[in-house]
Amino acid sequence: MHLTPFLKRVALAKLLGFTLGALGYVIFGSTATLSGMFLLGMVGWFVTLGALVGMLGFYQTMPFLGIPIPVWLRGAWCGGWMGLLLVLVAYGALSELTAEIAWLPGLFASPWWLVVEMAFWGAVIDVIVTSAFGSTPWQASGVSHRGDLE
Repeated sequence: MHLTPFLKRVALAKLLGFTLGALGYVIFGSTATLSGMFLLGMVGWFVTLGALVGMLGFYQTMPFLGIPIPVWLRGAWCGGWMGLLLVLVAYGALSELTAEIAWLPGLFASPWWLVVEMAFWGAVIDVIVTSAFGSTPWQASGVSHRGDLE
């Protein structure tokens, strides 16, 4: 089986996302009273975060501006955006989860800190994947849309 550089990048990013999600499932599964369905949903959410960060490797410059995007900023932006969406959708369950964690300091017991945390993990995933496979430009991805763009 031959994987294009783009697919290798996305596969590693999804694996890293799954690893983070599984680690969260193990940590919070033993301490939280939340349902297993919610925790499994979080695992799937982390896999999706990894996939999106992996796919964003196409973009090395800001569209229409041509300004280079640093790797850490590209991953952090994606992670922060996904964290914001997660907090907006599941605020009640996340506040219940953070309230139950005894080792979490009071200042950090807000679900909104998840946006910052996800920005961090998005940047980490992007830096690891880019150091392993590099940033894959659109032309080297194995996908051709030349006729669509002209």
